[in-house]
Amino acid sequence: MLVWADDGCANSLVEYGLTVLALALVTVKRGDDTRGFALAIVPE
Repeated sequence: MLVWADDGCANSLVEYGLTVLALALVTVKRGDDTRGFALAIVPE
């Protein structure tokens, strides 16, 4: 399973997701002028 996360979740969370949860976690950097977050569910 592939999961996207905010860049603030990088480093140890990526490793944890892969080794413990068997998830491929990809971090996405957002623009400097962006506030908050948006949740997008993308069907396979």
